[in-house]
Amino acid sequence: SELQASVDRLNNQGFFTENLTDDETTQVHLRHMVGGSANVVDERIYKVEIPERAGALETFLNAVSPAFQITMTHYRSDGGQVGNTLFGLKVGAGEIAALETQLRASDSDQTNRLLAVTPMLQSFVMVSRANKQSGILIKGINPEGEAGKKLADNMLSGYAGQLAEGEFGIILGSQTARKLDVFVGDRVQLTLPKVSVTPAGVFPRTKWVTVVGLFQVGAQVDGSVGFVHYRDGQKLLQLGDHFQGVEVDLADGFLVDQWVANRRALSADRSWQWRTWTDDMGTLFQAMRMEKTVVSVLLSVIIAVAAFNIVASLVLMVSDKRRDIAVVRTLGATSALVMQIFIIQGLAVGLMGIFAGTVLGCFLAYFVGDIVAVIEAVSGVYLFDPSVYMVSALPSRILFSDILMVVGGAFCISFLATLYPAWRAGKVLPAEALRYDQ
Repeated sequence: SELQASVDRLNNQGFFTENLTDDETTQVHLRHMVGGSANVVDERIYKVEIPERAGALETFLNAVSPAFQITMTHYRSDGGQVGNTLFGLKVGAGEIAALETQLRASDSDQTNRLLAVTPMLQSFVMVSRANKQSGILIKGINPEGEAGKKLADNMLSGYAGQLAEGEFGIILGSQTARKLDVFVGDRVQLTLPKVSVTPAGVFPRTKWVTVVGLFQVGAQVDGSVGFVHYRDGQKLLQLGDHFQGVEVDLADGFLVDQWVANRRALSADRSWQWRTWTDDMGTLFQAMRMEKTVVSVLLSVIIAVAAFNIVASLVLMVSDKRRDIAVVRTLGATSALVMQIFIIQGLAVGLMGIFAGTVLGCFLAYFVGDIVAVIEAVSGVYLFDPSVYMVSALPSRILFSDILMVVGGAFCISFLATLYPAWRAGKVLPAEALRYDQ
């Protein structure tokens, strides 16, 4: 053929040839390219999918350049959410692992981009008033920054803008305020983990501050965290103009461990200490995981008990209907037909229970917060006391994947529960049943 003749002619002249007619990358990219150097040493070609949003391409380029020379690039978009890009990179044989590490880090950044990077300032202190004390973690924030905006959305009293430099104000959580019996305008004493050396001796550093606001998020932080202006925090901790670190806010907090692993691999300074919210809340999430496992086991036991009820009811029905089964068998019904009748009857009972349980369960799950609020309003008793459970409300979210799993499991168990009674019904002998069942 003409194609083979061209390939033979190129091979005879010393060129290496490869048929890329059916190659997807060739069809998308190479057929649109003209010119360029053909003899780039150590060149590797990568096909990259880059999201169609501002800064995505720049993030990728910053990840690979200037460490690696870009020898070729071709961008093609069909109007979707991602654009196909073909990159040629000059990579030595010993640099492939480093390049792929940076590419994986870039991929993590594309899917989990940075939202904000803010200086970090925090310390454990003892806050006290009269004869009441509580240990909390104070954080220095900029009221006009990203942290101040998030805090403003959860203010119970006062507002975050009242944290003014030099005023030494503090915003406490609702649980801490309840424990100390303080409100906006009251003064509390902070005892810092530092000492002051005076001619009279060594004393812990203390500072009187004014409560300028209360916040509530309905979680553990309501009783363990307080906020001060970052300038006041620097003075309290004697840091001058320095900070203790930086806080990074990601678009998807559940991918934080992957993001940190990529950053740690690329970081040249191994002395950096990385700490994520999963480290701080690890015990809580382990308890939640254990609780979810226990609840799943309990639900399985409940479904199994319901299945035994189906077995018992069908067995009793088979015993009660032995004469009717015998009559049906004498009229020509086969054993398989009798089994199908009892399987269908058992499944009908199971499906009615599944439908009623699914509807009622979804209704209760969706309105559980409102139901709890009504019960608390009528009875005057907190079902979830914030001082005990660290939550002031009971949030819920319906996951259709969990619903399908429960419904599917209940259906399978209901089906299995019908097999033994149906088999017993199919084994009924007409002559024996009519002889002994009067």
